[in-house]
Amino acid sequence: MKRLLWLSAALLALFAAQDAGAAGCCTDKCHCTTPPPADCPDCSEACDKCRIGSPFGAEHARKLTDQLCDGNCCERVKAVKKLGCRLHADICKCPDVLHAIIHALQCDTCWEVRREAALALMHQNARVPQAVVALYIASKIDRHYMVRDGALMALDVLLVCRRDCYPRWRSRDRFSSVS
Repeated sequence: MKRLLWLSAALLALFAAQDAGAAGCCTDKCHCTTPPPADCPDCSEACDKCRIGSPFGAEHARKLTDQLCDGNCCERVKAVKKLGCRLHADICKCPDVLHAIIHALQCDTCWEVRREAALALMHQNARVPQAVVALYIASKIDRHYMVRDGALMALDVLLVCRRDCYPRWRSRDRFSSVS
């Protein structure tokens, strides 16, 4: 019992000495640390970095955009999924792909196509202003909740560590979408 009492007294004295040393440091300013540097988000667009284009070329992307305009809902979903894959099309090398996906996100009559268009922008890493604005608008005013949810998910992925680049769209906006 005596050993336990001595051991606890020694530990208490050790912790008290550490606290006094820390308090003395901050009042004496002997070795106060500097704050870490502010985070510098990468606000560059996705196309600013060198990317390898699609091996299929622009003609294949043009076929997919034509298929996105014609056909039934299932064919349009397949086309927009392929347009979201960089293997089939690249928005940096062929900007018509970006316009076709945004048009599908905003104007298609089938909600599955609109949701897949939002996810296609995410998969293409389309961090360009047109895509971010289109996703933001879809996350707020689309009539189907799955499209709004897909647009929010795409925005969350595209703007990871880049929310400071878009000061109007903070995380508080995520929960104020139209129900």
